[in-house]
Amino acid sequence: MIVLFLTSSYSVGFKFLDEEVYIRAGAQQWSGVPPALTINPEHPPLAKYIIGVEPRLAPLFAGIAVVFLAGWLGRLLGRSFWLVAFSVASDIVFTATSRFAMLDVFVALFSVSAVLSYLLGR
Repeated sequence: MIVLFLTSSYSVGFKFLDEEVYIRAGAQQWSGVPPALTINPEHPPLAKYIIGVEPRLAPLFAGIAVVFLAGWLGRLLGRSFWLVAFSVASDIVFTATSRFAMLDVFVALFSVSAVLSYLLGR
């Protein structure tokens, strides 16, 4: 399952217009520019900061984390870990958004993490 996700979500040579903006903003943040003074301060700075580390691998690792966290969430809700994880990993839209340095996969990561932490704290 992970091999399928890795091979389908790692892209080479294709970029969206927003992707270039997020990569530049992440690089600016890593160079010491405050998030309010970067190229697009209206977007969340944490995801751009993570993108600035490695623009191609950061969304890939975030996507892998979402797969496992969603499986764990499914397990907490009484479903099969592997069924939920496979469902997320085989979703075409999710694997497509995990290819690019966009904010979507990080929103999914933080959303699943928030729901998981809420359920674990009850």
